[in-house]
Amino acid sequence: MIFRGIGVLIAFYKSNYDGWEKFFVSIAWSPKATVQAALVTAILDNATIVENETYINWGKQVVTLLATIILISAPTIAIVTTVIGPKMLILVDEVKVK
Repeated sequence: MIFRGIGVLIAFYKSNYDGWEKFFVSIAWSPKATVQAALVTAILDNATIVENETYINWGKQVVTLLATIILISAPTIAIVTTVIGPKMLILVDEVKVK
């Protein structure tokens, strides 16, 4: 999350967004592990081709772990952005009006 926040600061360095908007973007850009899950299935496929039982078991464990992470992180981040998004927009509008 720290590196994601730094990435947002770098990506939005010359933008007109204020700190609260950048904070919201850093939350919305939180990793949800979907890309990692897609990649790990390719690794599991390769382990199956090689027919190495140890690699296949590791691959299955990683796929299970990533599926669990997706089931936890994706809805959590979606709920957080849905709840704090409107509140942050109101806060940003109040700050800009003053």
